[in-house]
Amino acid sequence: MSKTMTKWIEMGRTAGPYGVKGWIRISPAGEGDLLLGSRAWAFRPAAGGDPRPLELEGARAHGGMIIAKWKGCDSPEEARLWRGTILLERSAFPELPEGEWWAADLEGCEVVNRAGDRLGTVTGLGSNGAQDILQVKGAAHSYLIPMVPAYLLGVEPEKKLITVDWDPDWF
Repeated sequence: MSKTMTKWIEMGRTAGPYGVKGWIRISPAGEGDLLLGSRAWAFRPAAGGDPRPLELEGARAHGGMIIAKWKGCDSPEEARLWRGTILLERSAFPELPEGEWWAADLEGCEVVNRAGDRLGTVTGLGSNGAQDILQVKGAAHSYLIPMVPAYLLGVEPEKKLITVDWDPDWF
């Protein structure tokens, strides 16, 4: 019998207590709206270990942060003990329209150019203000490849493969 592996995606980090009733400030990592739209949160302590589900009692945006309350945290003193990462299961993410991808699905993808040269692996996504940028780490060089049709030829997250029109000398 095969056991399905849960893919956990880091969505933020705890940032200390908020108020006197056990609310905790969360510094979101990217998709704060996605975190607020889900109730299937998990917590991984800063010291490491397996994620454990949280029974969320409430969450809302507050400035550039999120404040949240979950069962088992009822005071500022308890909130200070919750140091770590807030996670969501990848399966909780909504489907995107054709031609859009979640950053979590692109990270770890191998990037090759049209000639078949391996450029490296996607380590993250950034932005230059005009478009998203693939951050690719290769053996000898790192690349910042704009995610525009002129350079992005194919994205196959299920195969962990991205094909680009990019010369290895353009770093």
